[in-house]
Amino acid sequence: MKLHENKFQLLSYRLNKSATLGEFPFASEVFSYTTGSGVQLMPDLDVRDLGVQMSADGSWSKHISTIVRKASLLCGWIFSVFRDRTPDVMMQLFKSLVRPILEYCCLVWNPSKASDIKAIENVQRCFTRRLDGMQGHDY
Repeated sequence: MKLHENKFQLLSYRLNKSATLGEFPFASEVFSYTTGSGVQLMPDLDVRDLGVQMSADGSWSKHISTIVRKASLLCGWIFSVFRDRTPDVMMQLFKSLVRPILEYCCLVWNPSKASDIKAIENVQRCFTRRLDGMQGHDY
């Protein structure tokens, strides 16, 4: 099977980020990859694969900020489109539309930084706060 080599991306994880590794004769093999037909792939800082954003530094902050942004926009869309603001309906909408965005492949990118965890939790916190603020209104 012939693969389209220009569609490949290279992601290199390094534990030791010292510059001395680049001085060794095999450094080009570590920092790039040459395919069988001679196409040279240079490492990228971020790679998206199956909807998960991976970073060369091993952090998941960029992926988490992306899903938090998508989920927050979807929460705003829910409040602008649906007129029925009963808690049962709104929580069902949150669970069926927003949570899958926040939880997709969470076993892979399990957050460890407190700021990332707080950002994810803030989506639900903002949604429920908006919902609680509307309890006294007749719609």
